Amino acid sequence: MKKILLMLCLIVLSGCAALDDLQEGLTSLEGVSREELFSALGYPDGQMQIDEHTIVYVWGKEFHTSYGIPTTQHMTGYMGTTPFSMQTTDMQFIPVNYMCSIKYIVKDGIASQWEYSGNTGGCKSYIERLKSRDNTDAVSNKKNVSILRKENSLGTQAYPECLKEQAERQSAAIKDFNALSDSIERICSEQTGYKTHNLAKFYARQALENK
Repeated sequence: MKKILLMLCLIVLSGCAALDDLQEGLTSLEGVSREELFSALGYPDGQMQIDEHTIVYVWGKEFHTSYGIPTTQHMTGYMGTTPFSMQTTDMQFIPVNYMCSIKYIVKDGIASQWEYSGNTGGCKSYIERLKSRDNTDAVSNKKNVSILRKENSLGTQAYPECLKEQAERQSAAIKDFNALSDSIERICSEQTGYKTHNLAKFYARQALENK
C-alpha cells in the first residue's frame, strides 16, 4: 500500500509541473489572432457564439486507462513441522481517468481569455503543442535578432528604424500580427527602398507584445 501511495504522489507532483506549463502556454496566446490560436492548439472540437463579436472555442479530450503497480507479499508458515518463508509479487491495476477541457474566448478575431480543467494525462497533447510553439518562437526570435544585427552592420539603419517606428505607431490600431507586419513592411520599403520580411515580423511581434 505504501508503494501505491508513493507512486500516486509522484504522478500528482509531476502533473502539477506540467499543468503549470499548460497555464503559461495558454497565457502566451492572449492577444494572438484566431488563426494563430488554431495553429497552436489545433482545430477546436466545438464553439459557442456569444454575440456578433465574441466566440468561445472549445478543445477537449477524455479517455480511460490503468496503471499497473507491482505489490509484494511475504508469507510464512509451516509444512508439517518445517517452517517456511516465501515472497510473491503481483500486479495491482489502478484505473485512471484522463480528461482535458480548454475554452478560449475570441473577440473580434483576437484571443482574449481562457480557462481549462483536467489533468496532465488528458492535457498532454496540448502541453506538447504549446511547448513546441515556444521553441519555434525562440528559434525565430534568435534568427530575427541576427538579421537585425547584420542589417545594422551593413549600414541600413534607416529601414529597421522605420519598421520600429511604424510598428509602435500602428500597433494601437492594428492588432492582427500579419496585418501589422505587412503594413509596416510596405510603408518602410517604399520610404527606404529596402525590404526584409523577417525583420518586419520581428518588429510587429515586439510592438504587439509590448501593448
